[in-house]
Amino acid sequence: MARKIASGRVRAAGLALATLLAACNAKPAGNAPGTSFAETAEKSQLARLSKELKSPDPKEHLAAFVELAKLDSPTMLPLLSDALKGSDVRDREQAATVLSGMKNAAAVPLLVVALRDSEARVRQMAALGLGDLGPAAKSAAPDLVGALADSDPGVRMTIAYSLWRVDADPQAIPVLIDGLKGTEPGPRLQAANALGRIGKPASSAIPALKKAMADPDPAIADAALKAARNCVPY
Repeated sequence: MARKIASGRVRAAGLALATLLAACNAKPAGNAPGTSFAETAEKSQLARLSKELKSPDPKEHLAAFVELAKLDSPTMLPLLSDALKGSDVRDREQAATVLSGMKNAAAVPLLVVALRDSEARVRQMAALGLGDLGPAAKSAAPDLVGALADSDPGVRMTIAYSLWRVDADPQAIPVLIDGLKGTEPGPRLQAANALGRIGKPASSAIPALKKAMADPDPAIADAALKAARNCVPY
């Protein structure tokens, strides 16, 4: 559900990122863990992918990240860590996308690194990944709190909702309420949807949601109406 909040992110990222997101959601069962054959094959695969990520061809990079997304193993974390340290924005975004799809607490430290990236798209993916992990990412709650003032309004809304999903931290709610007043329709819609999902604990948002029902964007007005109903505290 959280990924619907950032649907515009997928459209903006283009076909390459959409392909990678699809790979994150279509992981094969793989070999049984602990078998020597599987371990040897995985080491060989990672060595090959490491070489591909050093290639000057961006298509090879994308193919490597798609393969890493399907691998979905903590053993790939060093490769993703290296990618996050690089100067190539596409590599950092793709690494963050793979990490956000892992659904494994082992990814939390690197998602926190990505949360501090200079590129908004990377921070967005990191926040989504932490939110999807929920309480398993509770160790990242202080980092999410520290990121609530993110300069990008869409990323800020994602961080706030992810903070709620991770730790049910009430500091997220004023940020989302403020998001209803923004100039960009995307973050306003994010805020309304997130408050509606939080429900009764966000009852303080009802006055702002009532105002948002008059938003010129009908999708936002409708989301605000539904959210206000969900936030009624009785």
